[in-house]
Amino acid sequence: MSQNTSPKGMLPIIVIVGKMNVGKSSLLNAITGQSVSITDMREGTTTDTVVKNYELLPFGAVTFYDTAGFDDNGSELSQKRIKATQKALEKADAVVLVTNNPFPDDKENAFKDMIQRLSLPLLTVFNRKRAEDKCTWADIDVSVIDGFNIDTLRQRIASLIPDDFKSHLNLLDGLVKANDKVGMITPLDEAAPKGRLILPQAEVLREVLDKGGIPVLSQSVTDEFLSCKPDLIIADSSVIKREYPKIPPETPATTFSLLFIRNKGNLKVMIQGAKAIKTLQNGDKVLIAEGCSHRITCHDIGRNKLPSLISKLSGKTLSFDSTCGEDFPDDLSAYSLVVHCGACMLNRRQTVNRIRRCELQGVPVTNYGVLFSLAAGVLDKMTAVFKNDL
Repeated sequence: MSQNTSPKGMLPIIVIVGKMNVGKSSLLNAITGQSVSITDMREGTTTDTVVKNYELLPFGAVTFYDTAGFDDNGSELSQKRIKATQKALEKADAVVLVTNNPFPDDKENAFKDMIQRLSLPLLTVFNRKRAEDKCTWADIDVSVIDGFNIDTLRQRIASLIPDDFKSHLNLLDGLVKANDKVGMITPLDEAAPKGRLILPQAEVLREVLDKGGIPVLSQSVTDEFLSCKPDLIIADSSVIKREYPKIPPETPATTFSLLFIRNKGNLKVMIQGAKAIKTLQNGDKVLIAEGCSHRITCHDIGRNKLPSLISKLSGKTLSFDSTCGEDFPDDLSAYSLVVHCGACMLNRRQTVNRIRRCELQGVPVTNYGVLFSLAAGVLDKMTAVFKNDL
């Protein structure tokens, strides 16, 4: 895996945490060999999360998050900094806890316990100031001043990355092989960015090429499009009701959104969650959650098309909230259903954590692609290619 072949949401995320002024930013600079984070002897220098992609050998490309000190408190701004650190942990694949204490204090113990409750791989690093300094509880001693043990630290961090991340399926594993013709229905409506494809379409296109497949793109299913006899058709979810009847019944088909949630989340849970549509009551609240921020149009999927579709499917008068990007409520008790996007801008752990949060609070959760396919009456057909996952 390399930075050239790994989209943002597929790189493992290594989050660096610790109290203020223990050398988190200096450690990141030492690991990467670059001045990524601003450093200073004064406390609270890092006021927001710093993100840096880096080729971490022997694994490959990773993303480091340098966070604000978790003991930063006393002001409203401090609480926002701590909240940003907590959000970084929600997407972490592994955590590096930095200390300069020979013995852990109460805050460090509490934070370490929290990381372990999240079942995150953890490496505790003692950033020593002098060669004679010793630590009783760290996994490794380093010095950002003279570079002591930094090479070993890089190797230790690489070993933290979970095996299931390394072996996790790509989007088209088991679906596409060399010389397969893959038809992609990519409508260029007003929400599409000018001059380029949206990210899910671009990532799928690249993976088709990586696998030696032959991509065939069209805005709709036409006779010319079908003349190549595609082995698989992947369509934008929002047009599946219009386009699916044109697809030959013997041709396997699915949607971009279903591909992504199968890859990053839990498709089985999302299909089960869609059944909650039939149990909604008048006045119930539904949360539409998007993993990215984008220009809102009058035909926006999350704010217009999906609320209309859900209201029609349920036959009830409902109210809708929406979130985007990093925002996702801690408390979901007000909602009777959560509908999540394909999560192309989120990593797998972050997506799974959101699904788990819904499950723990007893709130059904489903997905854009699931609902559009359900509304078109073709959900079983659009998920048949994932039979091994269901």
